[in-house]
Amino acid sequence: MHDLGEVLDHDLEPFEKERLVGKLQDVLQRAPGTNLGQLAQALLRFLETESLYISHRLPTTYERFYRWLRQLEDQARHSWLTEKRFRIFLALLLGLSATLALAGMGVLLAALLLQGDLTAFVIEVLRNSRVQTPGYLQIALIRFILEGVLSIFLLAAALLLLRGPSILAARLAVLSLVMSLTTVDLLIFYLDQFSTILTVLAQFGMLLLVLLYRQLHLKPLTQS
Repeated sequence: MHDLGEVLDHDLEPFEKERLVGKLQDVLQRAPGTNLGQLAQALLRFLETESLYISHRLPTTYERFYRWLRQLEDQARHSWLTEKRFRIFLALLLGLSATLALAGMGVLLAALLLQGDLTAFVIEVLRNSRVQTPGYLQIALIRFILEGVLSIFLLAAALLLLRGPSILAARLAVLSLVMSLTTVDLLIFYLDQFSTILTVLAQFGMLLLVLLYRQLHLKPLTQS
């Protein structure tokens, strides 16, 4: 419906018509024999009429770049970047990130369980956080608790993605990564200054990948 605005504005270009036809044909394959399928069939017949105005003006630089990106997206989705490959890669990436974070938490818990001494646990927290004074201990503990909880969310998202397409997995991953970027990483910056820049960049990259996967492969599920 959004793309049909180009038809109403008499600004539909051949590339846009081809892409719109492809979307409608995809709807027909997903929902044959339904009211939605009948609507897609009617729109396809409308687009194939000879009286439909097609604009042949030269595209701007931005439009050419945008067209190239959409073509690249279509080629990737129908060749090497299939839904299953993208989902498994994303699940492994999220799982690895969560496992590394939980491993750091495991060191602290091991110090507490093996020695049974809260003092040793505190010393280990101070050492891992590079805290110079005991006054920062409370912030360090809050950071480790939040990091552990968010890592569990991220691990759960990875496991759900391994089972199949999951809107819940995408939501858990987005929640975990956004909270890490806006809360946990700020605490780490406060405690360790610039020691987590690479971690922040990695988390931001994973967030972009999750949003891209949701846009490409989960958005049709939310609209159906």
